Amino acid sequence: METELSEATGLPSGWRERSTIILHGPKAGGTQTVFEDDFGKKANSLEKLMKLISDRTGEDMQKLLRRSMDIRNPPKSKRAKAEPKAKERLAQLKTDDWSNGMGGDAEAAKAKAKFSAQVIKEEEVEAEKEQPAQPAEKGEAPEESPAEQAAKADAPAPKSRKRRKEMDPGYLDPDTLLPKGWSTVEKQYKTGGSVGKTYVRFQYNGTGALMPSISAVMRAHQELTGEDLMPLYNKLKAEKKAQVLSPEVRKEKREQHVALFRERYPALTGAMVCAFPGWTGESKHLQNCGQNSANYYDPSGRTWKLLKDIEAHFGKLIEEGKEDEIPDIEAAKNSQAKDENGRVINVARQQIVEEFTVVQESDKKKKKKSNVPSLSKTIVDYSHYRQSPHLKIYDAYNMSEKEIEAEEISYDGRGLLQEGKKIHKLLVERGFAETTRLLYMWGSERKVTGSKVIRKLTGWYYEKDSGSDPAMGPCFQQVKLEDKKIHCTECHMFRSPHNFWKLGRMTDDKAGWAICQDQGREAWNLTKDWELYEPPQLELPTETPNQSSP
Repeated sequence: METELSEATGLPSGWRERSTIILHGPKAGGTQTVFEDDFGKKANSLEKLMKLISDRTGEDMQKLLRRSMDIRNPPKSKRAKAEPKAKERLAQLKTDDWSNGMGGDAEAAKAKAKFSAQVIKEEEVEAEKEQPAQPAEKGEAPEESPAEQAAKADAPAPKSRKRRKEMDPGYLDPDTLLPKGWSTVEKQYKTGGSVGKTYVRFQYNGTGALMPSISAVMRAHQELTGEDLMPLYNKLKAEKKAQVLSPEVRKEKREQHVALFRERYPALTGAMVCAFPGWTGESKHLQNCGQNSANYYDPSGRTWKLLKDIEAHFGKLIEEGKEDEIPDIEAAKNSQAKDENGRVINVARQQIVEEFTVVQESDKKKKKKSNVPSLSKTIVDYSHYRQSPHLKIYDAYNMSEKEIEAEEISYDGRGLLQEGKKIHKLLVERGFAETTRLLYMWGSERKVTGSKVIRKLTGWYYEKDSGSDPAMGPCFQQVKLEDKKIHCTECHMFRSPHNFWKLGRMTDDKAGWAICQDQGREAWNLTKDWELYEPPQLELPTETPNQSSP
């Protein structure tokens, strides 16, 4: 037996619909629709209400939902409005014709054809309004013969093929890869070590439960509609991933473009670049290491950090057949600025500006920590370091969300990757190469030995130009994203001349906060544990109650 639905509301007997005000969350102050019955049961969507009814009665939930939607959203097309009147007219014609002793079929068929043609014409007019105007064709079409007109009249009316892509089965949004009706909701951590950071969840029609992943969305969509979109999602995801070049491929392409440029032109120098028409240069002072780094700006305002990147760009133009866009290298070479002794001057080195900002602790915080031994004033040897499994470096930027969560680097793999991509984008905008590597130092959030030091070392590290100080070997610097800006800290991860990896200030005359005695040259492939610095405790003389101080 079918559940009886109200002809006015489309709801089962005893259920009513009301609007409530949202008190919390990003939509606070707005309204949402809630369904409830006389016994206090509630459902925050029509789908959930029909699921409750189908669980109780055993009916097909989809059929219940369609019946309810047909009542709540009656058809509004011209055909739907005209059909009842047309049927009544056809019945009247048949009755009149039979009463006059005539066959009613002929008149009814004519009326039916007239009605169909009228409705089709109205639909075509509506479709033409929505479509852009087509240019008029030259010449007029020949007139049709009576036989052709009769054949066309007997032909069945063409069906409208107009249909929105979103309504097609198997549709996923090309940008978000979500089914129709689903959207992303940005939330913010309120507790824990990630307070203030954002993460993304998914919701259907702005109401109902939040889904933690797209896979969960696909399962919910299948339960709701019976349509399995997971294969299509995997296919589109693989296609999008294939369009993004891996760091190794980008690096290889960069070297190919550099080689192509140097086949035709000499290697660039800073003075030559500054001599290009419309190009300027300046040198930025890196506060943390005390060195200068030259930046170059092309006529469009784009920043170039490395000369090799400029060569790669010119090599790409050669490959694309746009060599005419490359400045005159020979003319620039002959017009380089020189000093009184005839030596070439790099104009960029004459302008010193500040690079980034350094996040430093306030004096109050430093005073609170004054009881902690200073590494610069303490003689440190290897016995002061203890192995710690609570600190590990990962190549998280090139990992998937599932891999990050499986390794327990972060419970929000998507949020961590988004943060890394924002940092990488800002680095590239500042002139760093697109192949700049980002590593993530994971640290335990639990209270363990050295927790304060671990929290200081945790975060993203970007690869610096090793040419700045080749003696120090590969080098990475900690970078943080705050208020949509990147800030460098004084913490570096580099390979010391003493043949071990070190976390600390970019100098080898001071001990690090942590070391790793792995012989590998690649920080992301280290196998040995990091060792945290643990200062020796001072042994104070004990005093018994019977003893008095001298």
